[in-house]
Amino acid sequence: MCRVPLAILYNSPFNLVLSDSIDVKVTATNIYGDGLSSPVGSGANIVLVPDAPINFVNLPSVTNANVIGMQWAAGGSNGGEPILDYRIYFD
Repeated sequence: MCRVPLAILYNSPFNLVLSDSIDVKVTATNIYGDGLSSPVGSGANIVLVPDAPINFVNLPSVTNANVIGMQWAAGGSNGGEPILDYRIYFD
């Protein structure tokens, strides 16, 4: 695995912004020179915050006069770090 600091991608010559898509190739090098490049990766998106939860539903089997049952699934991307918490807002 390789991690590229985002600061490198935000600056010249790349000047990327969040949600830009990037394609990557990797080349191995040893004392004799460079090998062939890998195929282009599937394209990554620069993200730092997780995607919104999906499939949010009320659970009628749990909901009653005192409790609201809710269920959801994590979004497609966690922004590169584990999700720590979900906050529920209501009015």
